[in-house]
Amino acid sequence: MPARQYRACKRAGLQPFGAHRLRHSLGEAMVGAEVPLAAIGQVLRHDDPVTTANYARVDVTRLRTLAQPWPAERSLS
Repeated sequence: MPARQYRACKRAGLQPFGAHRLRHSLGEAMVGAEVPLAAIGQVLRHDDPVTTANYARVDVTRLRTLAQPWPAERSLS
């Protein structure tokens, strides 16, 4: 990590991190905002759509809000 990035993180009171982590955080935030993957790829300047497809993961927490409860057991008698 370049010294200037390290100093900037330190001044901001953050643990040191690099540009890759910042780019990934941006991509994740865009997915959370439901931005189309093609647009995310353009912003992150990905040459290959497969690279951008890595952001197309299932958000289990979000899916839980959509899931229907399991039907209650019915008595067989």
